[in-house]
Amino acid sequence: MPALPDRSVVVHFTDVLEMISKAIGRDITAEPDLASAHERWIGERALREHGSDFVFVEGYPTAHRAFYTHPDPARPGHSRAFDLIFRGLELVSGGQRMHWHADYVRTLTARGESDLSAYSGYLDAMRSGMPPHGGFAFGL
Repeated sequence: MPALPDRSVVVHFTDVLEMISKAIGRDITAEPDLASAHERWIGERALREHGSDFVFVEGYPTAHRAFYTHPDPARPGHSRAFDLIFRGLELVSGGQRMHWHADYVRTLTARGESDLSAYSGYLDAMRSGMPPHGGFAFGL
């Protein structure tokens, strides 16, 4: 059976990179994502220090997440997205999604999308109003 403590283990993306940098003696804090070796490392640490086979990594850089991922207002450049890592393997990705039409237009434009017609169905739904929501996907 998987080891699961009473409280979930949650670590911010930047903290993971800082911990790994310190452990290996090489600065990897500019990495845009976690490599498989990083996921294994944080999984081993979660088990060793927290008695958990599961760890949530949150706050991935917005530039490397889907355009609809909600930014974290408390940490510019980072998102309200997460990965659930189990024994060093990413199982689930998810997070809060934006819900304001203007935010989608601004984000798509900032990412170089000048013709938004390919997103019209999506944008039209947001124009009508959308409550705050989230989503996730299994990675296996």
